[in-house]
Amino acid sequence: MNASQVARDYASRFRRLRAEWGNSEAQDWDRSNLLAAAAARDEFQHLSFGEIADLGDCRDFWINTYNGAVIDLIITLATAAGVRRSVKEIDRFFEVKILKVADIPLSLDDIEHGLLRANRRHPAGLLPPLLHRPHLKAWMVPHFDPRIHFALNYGGRSCPPVEMYTEAEIDSQLDRAAAAFLNAEVEIDTERSIIRANPILRWYRADFAGLGGLEGLIRRYHPGELDECRWRFTWKEYDWSLWPVCSGPTPHQEAPDEGEGDAPQGGPPLAPGGVRPGEKPDSGGHRRSGT
Repeated sequence: MNASQVARDYASRFRRLRAEWGNSEAQDWDRSNLLAAAAARDEFQHLSFGEIADLGDCRDFWINTYNGAVIDLIITLATAAGVRRSVKEIDRFFEVKILKVADIPLSLDDIEHGLLRANRRHPAGLLPPLLHRPHLKAWMVPHFDPRIHFALNYGGRSCPPVEMYTEAEIDSQLDRAAAAFLNAEVEIDTERSIIRANPILRWYRADFAGLGGLEGLIRRYHPGELDECRWRFTWKEYDWSLWPVCSGPTPHQEAPDEGEGDAPQGGPPLAPGGVRPGEKPDSGGHRRSGT
């Protein structure tokens, strides 16, 4: 298999395991599926550094790799530690070196911020993620595409769905993913000039500057719905519960855009925005372990 096929097979195998998640304990899962998924993971070690560097447009490779690795890590840690409800139960979930690619250990943060976001710093971080591993810049996407945020699944219910991406169709697939996510996760109140949205748009607001900012992005996928008045954003609560394991989705609550909320007390000093490096900024100023 070539590199793109390895990534698709990995994501596909672990997506199949995820389908068993809600109805089975780990020891009851289909052993052949577990072995096939583990074998798919091992294929990454057989790839060479140059083979990945030569991919050119590698968005499909890294998106599929990331989404497969999230499921892989959840299932691995759930089996070992009994995690069943949320990735927030797992300390530094997004920093664990889950996968060896061409014999180089990578974490979810490495893939998202270093490779797919083209070495942009974590929203709560101060330094570019590949500062101490500059050789990995050879694996970065050649041009940053903010639509990747509508394709990456962090393991929670408020995340975009896991799809299989291909190099030939990546642009149309990302456009469909963006349209589906923004139509499902953005609510427009024209009478009050309020936009209520999934907080992914707040966490990565700066990434959408090239698309005209958040309003420009929404106009692209909600044509004719936004006039030129000043819009105020409010944010849904992000639901981190795992797939179908929990009894029901967490109700989305509105959080105003003013400020980041109170930072949690205790623990090491927080990075800008009230979030520790290695954690995702949650809506309402809460912390979420990860990217």
